[in-house]
Amino acid sequence: MLAYGADINVEDSVDSTPLKHVLQRADLNVLQLFVNHHQLVATLQAQDFSVSVLFQAVDLEGVVRFIVDNEYASVTARNAAGETPLHQAIARRSPSVMEMLADLDPEGDSLTAVTTKMETPAHYAAHYGSVREVETLLLCLTRAFGDLEELVELGAANPLNTGDESGMTSLYVAGTATVSTESGEAGRSVEVRDAKVRLLLDHGGQLFPPGFLVRVLATSMSRSTHLVLPVQVQHCLGIWLVESVSGTRQLEEEESTPSGSAEPPIEALTELCMQWIACVACPGSAMTLVAVVTCASYAHEVLPLLISLPLCSAAFSSLLRWLRKFAAYNEPDHALLLQLHDELSE
Repeated sequence: MLAYGADINVEDSVDSTPLKHVLQRADLNVLQLFVNHHQLVATLQAQDFSVSVLFQAVDLEGVVRFIVDNEYASVTARNAAGETPLHQAIARRSPSVMEMLADLDPEGDSLTAVTTKMETPAHYAAHYGSVREVETLLLCLTRAFGDLEELVELGAANPLNTGDESGMTSLYVAGTATVSTESGEAGRSVEVRDAKVRLLLDHGGQLFPPGFLVRVLATSMSRSTHLVLPVQVQHCLGIWLVESVSGTRQLEEEESTPSGSAEPPIEALTELCMQWIACVACPGSAMTLVAVVTCASYAHEVLPLLISLPLCSAAFSSLLRWLRKFAAYNEPDHALLLQLHDELSE
């Protein structure tokens, strides 16, 4: 039928094609006929037929193994977006296929492959995956490259800290992910996000690629005595500082205050904001007004303004100490703030 021009992409009454039927049934005998006669089959964007099949069946272990084992397509094949089958398996939340693909790739090339947007599998796991996909990817990376935290000491790069086209690492992607604010969803979403963050941190994940903050901050301070925080830093500070005292975590003040703590979160945030105001490079009546508003329990509302203002370069180290103090106030919940402090202090 193929030899006589049968269209493998023709749809039936329920919009299914012959290939879809074969994949749904995991009929490897018929699939082999299709891939053996791939030169007779037209595919979208003229993509190699076997590669096209591989991506369509990326969540079907038997089909994927058949295609790769029989060398119809490589485990490192790419689609138009530059994704590998591993990227797709992560996006489809198929950890068993993820492990199989890693096993079929002894060199580990697919584990560090980047898309056209420079996104690694770690970026995909941080953005699209659940905790299980992050755990599975970290297991695969560790099997391929050893202890990820020790790679830097050995003169190698930790694949978790590769930046995408926007300079964001997988930890940054996970830590700044939007969480649901609908009733019954926020706590679960934050819990999942925090679990992913902890896994990445435990394997040496950083918020920014090595040397990124050093270069940006050095450039800023070389041009003037003032320092403006990079927009990426402003973005994550705006999320984590506000979240630390907002209803996102849905904790009452008495529940969120650690035993023996000197002050509740809102007062700790107010103190941080006051110290921030003292470091701002544009003092005057306007900042006096900001200080008054801050002390009137509006630190939460003032934060976005403060984060964007230029700072006195000489006062930056002092501000970092206050940020460290605030982050250490409730360390389990502020692991990202502590990580940001450490990277800004390098």
